[in-house]
Amino acid sequence: MSKRVFISYSHHQGRWVCERLVPILRAAGCADVLLDRERFRAGRGLKAQMDATQDQADVSLLVLTPDYLASDYCRHEMQRAIKSDPDSRRDRVLPLQRAACDLSAFQRGCGQRRS
Repeated sequence: MSKRVFISYSHHQGRWVCERLVPILRAAGCADVLLDRERFRAGRGLKAQMDATQDQADVSLLVLTPDYLASDYCRHEMQRAIKSDPDSRRDRVLPLQRAACDLSAFQRGCGQRRS
C-alpha cells in the first residue's frame, strides 16, 4: 500500500520539487503525493488548507533549505510534522536536506541538542 506523502517545501524549490522529486515518488508507486499546487484553492485560508492537507498524510517530507527555514509557513509545517511524531517512532517525518543550511531549528524541534 502506498503512503500519502505531504511535501513541505519553500517555493524557491518549487521547480525542483514538481519536476524532479514528485515524478520520482510517483513513478516508484510508493507514494500518493499531497502537493499544495494540486490541492489548495484560491480564496480559502492558506494555513487551514496547509493543515488539512498535512493531516491527510502518513508522512511529511520536509525539503530543508535556508529559504525553507526562513519561511514562517514552512516552519509552521515543520513544527506540525514534528509534533505528530515527536520521538520519531512512527516514521512520520522525513527530512531531506536539499541545500546546506543551519539545521539547529529542525534539531531543536526534534528534541536533539547541537553538539
